[in-house]
Amino acid sequence: MISAASRSGSKAVAPAPMDKGKELSLSAAAFQTLAEQLHARRGLDLLGYKDRYARRRLSVRLRARRCASLESYLELLKQEPEEWDRLVAALSINVSNFYRNPETFELIRTRLIPELIQWRQRRAEPRLKLWSAGCADGEEAYSLALMMREHFRGPLATMAVSILGTDIDEDSLARARAGSYPESRLTDLPADLREKHFLPRGKEWVVRRRVAALVRFERQDLLRDPGPEDVDLIVCRNVLIYLSREEQERILDRFTESLRPGGHLVLGKTETLIGRLRRTLVPVIPRERIYQKPEVAPALPRQEVDG
Repeated sequence: MISAASRSGSKAVAPAPMDKGKELSLSAAAFQTLAEQLHARRGLDLLGYKDRYARRRLSVRLRARRCASLESYLELLKQEPEEWDRLVAALSINVSNFYRNPETFELIRTRLIPELIQWRQRRAEPRLKLWSAGCADGEEAYSLALMMREHFRGPLATMAVSILGTDIDEDSLARARAGSYPESRLTDLPADLREKHFLPRGKEWVVRRRVAALVRFERQDLLRDPGPEDVDLIVCRNVLIYLSREEQERILDRFTESLRPGGHLVLGKTETLIGRLRRTLVPVIPRERIYQKPEVAPALPRQEVDG
């Protein structure tokens, strides 16, 4: 990292140590200014996050950079533009593991994927499209690829299977494309699968090429960028809980548009459908937050007409 003091012409003084018990100043005006600049520079909508979450994550960066107020943090951002990337990383949800919540992956393997394959086969459509939305470092997308390699070798030989992982954080996407992980990220993965589908490299494990070939990673802002079309399965877990109700509805609307009729959506266990989406997507396995887009669109509620 290049410090402000080391830059040409800068006479910045190293800040005094922060008192961890001291409450940080996050004024409304500075918060709005930061939100506008963040959107202009990185395309990230700070106002779309739940207020408490956004302020908590901002406080983490302020303490890390020893800024007592949001105003001083804005000044630091002027002097150190690379801090914008660290801020985006702090706001992004990028913690995951392979086969996180194994019971959910077991239901995807035993119920969802077979149904999705049969639906395509009945229509003579030899393709299958899976989407890991908010994929962080890629573990979820690769877990889906591992599942296909391990349990669906027949369909893999006869169908065009594509797995898309998307995230807003470029650093996370870089790690996902590298496919290299510490052993701690593989704790939920059976040892035989690790030995079969990963190569040891120093203290890390690298996804084998035959698995990585099924997955591609792209940058996407779920709040603004259109999603892929004709998707069979969308997995988006523990992303919506950090966003406001309005932003949740916008993302769920886009998921509904991306899903093909009969396609499935998997959310995190603490997440649920809200508002009109409860009439648009049907719960299939409620306890696991698994939903389906009906093959026939639900009828709109009848409205009484005066006179």
